[in-house]
Amino acid sequence: MGPDRVAPGPRAGQVRGQGRVMTEMETETWAPGVPLERTLLARGLEFGGLEWPGRGGTPVVLVHGWLDQAAIWAGMAPALGRRVFGMDLRGHGRSAHSASGDSLHFLEYLADLDAVLDVLEEHWGPGPVDLVGHSLGGSVVSIYAGIRPERIRRLVLLDGLGLSDNLDGSVERLVQYLDGVKAPLVSRVLPSFEAAVERLRERLEGLDEPAIQLYVRRHVRSGPEGLSWSFDERLRRRFGAPYRQDAHLLVLARITAPTLLLVPEHTLFHPAEIDRLAAAIPDHRREDLPGLGHALHVQAAGEVARRICRFLDG
Repeated sequence: MGPDRVAPGPRAGQVRGQGRVMTEMETETWAPGVPLERTLLARGLEFGGLEWPGRGGTPVVLVHGWLDQAAIWAGMAPALGRRVFGMDLRGHGRSAHSASGDSLHFLEYLADLDAVLDVLEEHWGPGPVDLVGHSLGGSVVSIYAGIRPERIRRLVLLDGLGLSDNLDGSVERLVQYLDGVKAPLVSRVLPSFEAAVERLRERLEGLDEPAIQLYVRRHVRSGPEGLSWSFDERLRRRFGAPYRQDAHLLVLARITAPTLLLVPEHTLFHPAEIDRLAAAIPDHRREDLPGLGHALHVQAAGEVARRICRFLDG
């Protein structure tokens, strides 16, 4: 698929009204393993995502990492054998960007997830879901599970739980934030769709060719100057508010869902920090995956799916 078939970029703040699923959910034909593109209305914004209808049981909601999007789950999601929805976080994939002039804040991800689950509940019916998050998505879902414990049946965290405190650089961080807000946004123009595929191919090693093509189609957008990455360039700015691990620990202690931590050998996080944060979760188990890196759900999709299924069925 060439650039003429690439979707235009999302428009900020274009939708108003109550949350609902925009696309027809019940009448489409579905080929097993092939996701359906979804657009949900929540908080006055459009949120993109992919649905793998699967079979019955508790639905699974997947939340990706920073500068990623729902198609990153294309290798793993079909192997779960369940109804699965991969959400595009705000400013990622085919979800809307925040309005011009607004700053992005981590708390928006929590409110967005809460609203998207409301919409999915209208479609799937009431009841808790199983929640899976990778990297930034792991931090989002772990905090959400402590704030809304009644909405989560089981929780899975893929190399994403939290960070070290960064209070020492809090003043410098605020300076960088204000400087970043003033700086013009520059979207990198890509020479062609094929060039984008080759640029991302190494990062997506582990996905088959159709999944790679799906990922790239959702990761670029067409605009007046040509193709560019679909994510909001403001995501590259530093957040002004520092991360507070002590506050995160308090929230983790409120999680009631059984929790699985999948930690790759080549994790991005310090082992002592993982241990400290994990210890705050009342009912958790940890499984280490030798030889794998941060993108474990891409590098070994089948093995990661097998471990998740075993946990969800337990």
